[in-house]
Amino acid sequence: MRRAVTEIRSFYASPLGQTAARLIGARLSDAWGPLTGQDVLGLGTEHRMNLPGQGEGHWAWRFSWAQVQPWHAERLARLGSLYRRN
Repeated sequence: MRRAVTEIRSFYASPLGQTAARLIGARLSDAWGPLTGQDVLGLGTEHRMNLPGQGEGHWAWRFSWAQVQPWHAERLARLGSLYRRN
């Protein structure tokens, strides 16, 4: 297993690997769409603002700064960089 991880790191450090990472990131970004506050905070579906197919109950969830921890900023920066959203 250790050798496989080392080989993967070497591949992604190469020009071909960097191109592959960009292409994979672009495809994931296309498939997943925009990143929401609920995604960043790691909240479940009960915190969704928009409920497709339902006529009421939209936009009821509210953000609170008390929910934010230092690791959220690190996670957001990592996701933004990974999916080229920075």
